[in-house]
Amino acid sequence: MLMSLLMRACRLVVLPWAVLWIAGCGDDRQGVAVSGKITVNGQPMADIGVTFEPVSAGAGRGSYGKTDAQGQYSLRFVDTDGSGALVGKHQVAFTDMQNRVGESPDAGNAPPFQSRLPAASQAARLDFEVPAGGTKAADFDLK
Repeated sequence: MLMSLLMRACRLVVLPWAVLWIAGCGDDRQGVAVSGKITVNGQPMADIGVTFEPVSAGAGRGSYGKTDAQGQYSLRFVDTDGSGALVGKHQVAFTDMQNRVGESPDAGNAPPFQSRLPAASQAARLDFEVPAGGTKAADFDLK
């Protein structure tokens, strides 16, 4: 009898909360493949960090990428490291990643960092609309 009451209580109280919790953990928005090329004054630039942050209400997770020697990048989600970006409007930011890896954690001893990006691009956030089918043409020429 006691076991029957415990099972009933579990079904009435715990099970609904578990279902709601599990349902709330997923992101029902689908990611799509996004890649492109970053150039600076027309020249491909290696080791440039690219971040895409969704801007719509309740937008969700952002994406990031890093350019190779030809300036090419592909986006990955920041939270799962899975490939892609969410569909919709994003703000895109750029960071010079060269010489950032292995920098001394002691800021007082770190050499001054000089970005290879034009000054206007260092603080810029550009708009980009990720289409439903994804894109291989998320290209930016920074000046």
